[in-house]
Amino acid sequence: MTTCKTNKFVSNGLAIIIQVSLVFAFLTIFFFTYVKDVEKREFGKQMDIIVDDLFKSADFNINQYVDMQTQTSKEDISITLSGMVAMLQQKITIESKEAIQSVVDSNNVIKTTAFTLMKKILIGVIIALCVVYILGYCNQYLSMFQEIIIAVIVVASTELAFLEIVTAKYITASPSHVKQEIGKALHAWLVNNNKIIMQ
Repeated sequence: MTTCKTNKFVSNGLAIIIQVSLVFAFLTIFFFTYVKDVEKREFGKQMDIIVDDLFKSADFNINQYVDMQTQTSKEDISITLSGMVAMLQQKITIESKEAIQSVVDSNNVIKTTAFTLMKKILIGVIIALCVVYILGYCNQYLSMFQEIIIAVIVVASTELAFLEIVTAKYITASPSHVKQEIGKALHAWLVNNNKIIMQ
């Protein structure tokens, strides 16, 4: 019968390494499969809030402009405006294609790096488990893994609850702040492009 060595530092250290590794793995997978979609959805909602606020503050009402036209029907104006908006969207899409691709490429690099790091960490944990086992240390692996799984479930539940209760409902972009920033940016552009003369 082989002798079985026990060492609380080895056991505790191994448990901490495994727990941190599994939490990291969970957070990596959770972010790329769920969190990014929630952030994208909430970003769209916040942009809607900002655009709505901008038009409300400008007291924009398309009907007042349509009513001023006496020779053109409301339907023709609506079709013209729809066409102009569609052309503007297409122009923006074409002009921003390179920037969008750059962001996509950067995000893909980050995703690949995160998953590669996660794999390396998990392989390192497996190697550490094998080394500890080969060196003859006795660990109560079953109870250790049960505790670790419970800890990961607690972290996962907390992360999911926080994301859905707080993050998804928190408005990060204040419409008034966005309007101020747009105003500053427009003014700076006009000054830099000699569209207005500074006094």
